[in-house]
Amino acid sequence: MSSTGKLALSTKRGRALIPSDQALLTTLQTKANWIWCPDMKDLDGPDPPSTPEGEQCIIRNKFFYPTNKGRPTNTTLIITADDYMALYVDGVEIQPADVGHTWTRMYAFQVPLPVIQNQTASSLLLGIRGVNTFGYVGLVLAVQVAYETGDPDVFYTGLSDDTNEWRGQRLFDEGWEQPWYNADGWRPADKIPQSVRPLPTRPFRCRMSGGGVRIDPLRRGRTMVALCCKTMCSGLNSGRRCHTTPLRRCPKTQIGPPPRHCHLSLKWFL
Repeated sequence: MSSTGKLALSTKRGRALIPSDQALLTTLQTKANWIWCPDMKDLDGPDPPSTPEGEQCIIRNKFFYPTNKGRPTNTTLIITADDYMALYVDGVEIQPADVGHTWTRMYAFQVPLPVIQNQTASSLLLGIRGVNTFGYVGLVLAVQVAYETGDPDVFYTGLSDDTNEWRGQRLFDEGWEQPWYNADGWRPADKIPQSVRPLPTRPFRCRMSGGGVRIDPLRRGRTMVALCCKTMCSGLNSGRRCHTTPLRRCPKTQIGPPPRHCHLSLKWFL
């Protein structure tokens, strides 16, 4: 894809960005880098790096919650990929792969925490499967985690330290997106310098055409896991019952015990 395209705001229904959303968007524009799996060529330019058609790259990041800010309440994510991606939060699919996606269209999500009710965790696991159809390649993401007390934490692609690192792999196993998966052997993702592939800032005016909040397709907040499965997997026995684990796969033939609860992500489009 051409690196000269402009990032555009969708005209789909959405809600106006609040100040914290705008701050996160500004962070993505000014600080984040496009990243991809290790061993990319031509990272120093002059043109942005490219990969073979159809190449997939799996990215994981495990962010550990601080112990002095209370319980995490939600996470806000702004993301795009060249050319498209699937997004998982704590093993739950938040955005399925959309082959019609264009890298100039940003997605934004606000996901209540914990994703599955009554679960406790010391960390937030983000998993992204990026797919390149042709040409230039990369994905870029900014994340904010809010807490009951204390200031939110913000991190983004291109920022790595001893406790927060983006790791990538081209070949991956079953369960790669799950918190329990051991990715210790994965290597740090390659970072594309902003001088080689910058993020345009002018098109971001944060104008939303629709009023109110778009929730796909159920009510905001907590809902039964069966409804989440019905949302994400067509034909799951009318979506009446399922296990917690099929949130990411939902086999059509699986009937589970009385459903537990999960959170439904609040989603709008940029």
